[in-house]
Amino acid sequence: MGWYTTYEHLDFRKRHPKVCSFTVNRVYAVISSSVSFWIPGVIMLYMYYRIYVEADRQERMLYRSKVAALLLDKHLQINGISVGEVMRERQSIQMQPMASSKMKRERKAARTLGIIMSAFLACWLPFFLWYIITALCGESCPSPPPVVAAVFWFGYFNSALNPLIYAYFNRDFRAAFRKTLDSCCRSLCGSFGRRYCHQHRRDHHHSNASSDIHMNNCVKSTSADVLRAQASCSRPDDVIIRA
Repeated sequence: MGWYTTYEHLDFRKRHPKVCSFTVNRVYAVISSSVSFWIPGVIMLYMYYRIYVEADRQERMLYRSKVAALLLDKHLQINGISVGEVMRERQSIQMQPMASSKMKRERKAARTLGIIMSAFLACWLPFFLWYIITALCGESCPSPPPVVAAVFWFGYFNSALNPLIYAYFNRDFRAAFRKTLDSCCRSLCGSFGRRYCHQHRRDHHHSNASSDIHMNNCVKSTSADVLRAQASCSRPDDVIIRA
């Protein structure tokens, strides 16, 4: 099953079966990179361009309708149109803030989508450029191991950026993200706290036991001294008579 690699690499694997290496041929490199990055990237750029054009068109229409509604309101106030017609026109004017708020939310969502897409393209573009160039050039385009590691990890870094982008631009995601972090911190702090309390109680128990033993020893030694003193005072030989 060596359809994805070169004949030289197959021969190398036969001579060194324990060496792990991955080498692809030009056809496989072009097809795999086109399917996984280049074609989806072009489609993403085109779709985002269409979203941006449509959002800009709706914003301009909303602005023109807002200006027309303000002019119509002034016209109705000046000319004194019938009450029913005025109420209908005022209701249409009052719907403008709702449309404006919806438009702002849609533009914010489009901006977030654009940032996520830009981060994806910026992080994975170096890897796929290196991938296609090294496959087409072959051994004439050497790639040092630090460069290979850098382009790989720069692409993996995109997975860490997405939660941060969502948390920054989306209020609901930010609240859920904060709740998850708080729960993790409380569980970690609770685990450390329980461990500390258990250790503190155990040390306190040992300290109390040592204090009790020391106190008992002191009481015993004091009692022995008192008994010896009383015995020495009660002996008649210890009485000295002076002339």
